[in-house]
Amino acid sequence: STDTTAGNEDAIDVSAYLGGLESASGSVESQMPIATTTIMGALTGSQDVEANEVYFFNDFAQDVAGGATETWANLTAAELLAAIQDTNTGTEDFGNIEATDLDVGDSNADLVGTTIKNVFFIENDLNDGEYKVFEVTSTGGTTDEFTAVNLVGTVDFGASLDFTPVP
Repeated sequence: STDTTAGNEDAIDVSAYLGGLESASGSVESQMPIATTTIMGALTGSQDVEANEVYFFNDFAQDVAGGATETWANLTAAELLAAIQDTNTGTEDFGNIEATDLDVGDSNADLVGTTIKNVFFIENDLNDGEYKVFEVTSTGGTTDEFTAVNLVGTVDFGASLDFTPVP
């Protein structure tokens, strides 16, 4: 929204979808939650997705050329998973989402287990501020692959999010 009054900013808690733990010693007693990081991502280029990161993608672009129906409205969890998996050779791209855009990162050597959880907000290219929210699961380590995507829901903030600090 355009209201910049402190306390009037939009907020949403997605911590229930994350839950990644790290342990410097490897013991159960020293396990600590991994801090949640919020990132303004880009669906073009290549970026590593690490545990407990929440991504906002404001650059989705539909593809309706040649009869394609790759629109934000048609973006499902299954379509997103197929597009971001490394096994996608280009035939499973959706809009401007391609396998080369997002990679599973495993830079946290202290990660407990191999499961990495993230939340992706993908903005409607035809309605600023409307996002589909996806819970994204991947496996780190030797596999480094996205393994599951679930549609959490749709939210409409009324305008694109840009993380401008509120005074």
